[in-house]
Parts: sequence; C-alpha cells; structure tokens
Amino acid sequence: MPRGERLMQRFRGAYVALFVLGLLLASARLAAGAGEQVRAELNGWGAVPGP
Repeated sequence: MPRGERLMQRFRGAYVALFVLGLLLASARLAAGAGEQVRAELNGWGAVPGP
C-alpha cells in the first residue's frame, strides 16, 4: 500500500474518533442543560434504597 494511502487512513481514523468524542460530549451537555439528574443525586449518594 502506498504511503499516501496509509496516511489518509490514519487521518480518517482520527477524524472519526474525534467526531464520536464530540458527539458524546455534546450529548452530555444537552442532558445537563435539560436538568436531568443521576439517580444517586436524587436519593443522597449513599442512602440505602427502600425495600
């Protein structure tokens, strides 16, 4: 495989990885902006669940 093709595959792989990371960060920000909470935040981070 020529050197140029290998280089383009690396760039493509890096681009896909950055794109996926960006999507994950964006979805986390949207959830935080919507006021959603984690289950532990709702019951006090150490509270024993009821029966």
